[in-house]
Amino acid sequence: MSAAPGAILFDALGTLFAITAPHIIFSHAMTRLGYQVGENDAAQLVARANAWWLDPSRPQARSRAEEMVERREYVQAVLEDAGRENDHHLAEQLVEDTYWPRWVRPYSDALPALRTLAGSFRLAVLTNGGPSMRDAVEHAGFAPFVPQVFASLEMGVRKPDVDAYHTAVKQLDIERQAVWMVDDTPENVAGAEAAELNGVLVDRRGQYGDWLGACIIALEELPAVIGRA
Repeated sequence: MSAAPGAILFDALGTLFAITAPHIIFSHAMTRLGYQVGENDAAQLVARANAWWLDPSRPQARSRAEEMVERREYVQAVLEDAGRENDHHLAEQLVEDTYWPRWVRPYSDALPALRTLAGSFRLAVLTNGGPSMRDAVEHAGFAPFVPQVFASLEMGVRKPDVDAYHTAVKQLDIERQAVWMVDDTPENVAGAEAAELNGVLVDRRGQYGDWLGACIIALEELPAVIGRA
């Protein structure tokens, strides 16, 4: 292993940014295109597509090409329920305009923390998402500070499986003990510690009062926590 500085792996959703609900995305996107669709109506339109999307038996996309197929199928289901299944121009426009990374909402503490930490650590994202997480990181404005994104659906293993952390650390070419995992899910932080990484739980809502390990409410606290380790 190299003698590179320490590294921090960040979870994405719930740690660095939030996502916008699909019905809000579709309401705004269709309204911009001249179709007045309120959020309540949009919620009904996306209900069947959401059920398909969240079905645990649905094969997960592991490449950008597969993600594009998913996006088209999702939009097509919405348009079928809107009675516009033959409006191919609208379908193509919505595939582009409703692409979820365009609608991410970065937490206000994320970018300042990344700027501060990038001077002393190598930063990366380890997410249980797919390749589109790279676009989400870019749209959120984090890419200059977080050049690497490890997506579980590409790696074939998810947090909290120790192999997910080991795969990322191996690609970083750094000792496990010099790597921190920052995540908003206790199971994922525990998995990191089981994989011999350091773990920090982000508890933005103060809902994990029984957590015994390192814990922060906001990312601005992270440099001090790591500095005390």
